[in-house]
Amino acid sequence: MFIFVRRIFPLGGARRPRLLSSANNFHGLQTENLFMKNPLTKRMDPLIGKLKLLDESDTRPFISELKKRESPTILGFLNQHGYNIAQRQPAVLDSFLQVNYLLRDGIGIKMACSFNGRDPKANLNGSDFIPKLIEDLVGESHDRYELFAMGTREPWLSEGARNLFGNRHFHAIDGFKSPEEYQAFYQQHHVPGRFPIIVLAMGMPKQERVALHLQKAMDTRALLICGGAILDFSAQRFPRAPVVFRRLGLEWAFRMLIEPRRLFKRYAIGIPVFFFYLSRNALSNSRRVGGWNALKREP
Repeated sequence: MFIFVRRIFPLGGARRPRLLSSANNFHGLQTENLFMKNPLTKRMDPLIGKLKLLDESDTRPFISELKKRESPTILGFLNQHGYNIAQRQPAVLDSFLQVNYLLRDGIGIKMACSFNGRDPKANLNGSDFIPKLIEDLVGESHDRYELFAMGTREPWLSEGARNLFGNRHFHAIDGFKSPEEYQAFYQQHHVPGRFPIIVLAMGMPKQERVALHLQKAMDTRALLICGGAILDFSAQRFPRAPVVFRRLGLEWAFRMLIEPRRLFKRYAIGIPVFFFYLSRNALSNSRRVGGWNALKREP
């Protein structure tokens, strides 16, 4: 399996396939039409099929679509790490499949889309897209919306929420409560008639589980955003990768450099594991979960 992966995804000094063009070359990974219409692919990966893939020009119509929804709506993001977790834990996979909208985040999922014959379109990672989304939704209509930040810990919780929400009024609670406690917190502060925007920044897979719990308990229009480390980034607890890293698809490498102890396993081991899952799912006739538990104990 590793031989198969190395031939398809050349890394380091590995020789690249001659038939690939030089377009869309990301840190040595040639991706243009790499797996499009792959004759070996037997089925659409259900998690990749779930993705709502957008170009940059599609984002405004998409935000308008979110505004018009009449029921509580969950917006999530799928990256390589989330994909790995979903392959090991059936409950996590089901959580991702239940969110209303799932956007693509990162080069790994770009490859997964191409492998499954889907046009990956734009990379809409949460750190860049969520602030734009909130600004477009709320604008100057402060009295129509109410803002909640659920995740991380102080002082980054309040600082991140202030920066993310543009100094608008908000309610904040740390990311170490039970789903029932988040529900009680929301019900305590919700004003009937207002549109709640709830940013959950607890990391995967807890934030998706809490979002589904809140959605079932709500009887109003609302937007629940699974934002990962968005509050920590907004509070500048962790620096964003330089622009050149982001353009080359190397933001993951920058993060591993500044947090090696926490993220080494996620990327150094997680990336080969991701390729294994991706290949297995595309070449299998049936839905499979599990089969590789190298990262089983990672939080």
